[in-house]
Amino acid sequence: MITNHQQFLVSLEQVQELELALDSVKRDATSPTAFHIQAASIHKEICRIRHEIDAYLGVADLHPAPSPQPE
Repeated sequence: MITNHQQFLVSLEQVQELELALDSVKRDATSPTAFHIQAASIHKEICRIRHEIDAYLGVADLHPAPSPQPE
């Protein structure tokens, strides 16, 4: 759980590092199946940290506004 600004900044850095790792897995994967296997745990950790960030910022329970429909 993030309880202060310093932890928030560390969490942002962690997400960035995990996203770079995910990009590396994407580039180096030998097949889509290999990518999914390798990426699953990274993606899970990214989602966990993003949820903590959202809770810290007070937006975890907000629902996104619907996208405008093209005319």
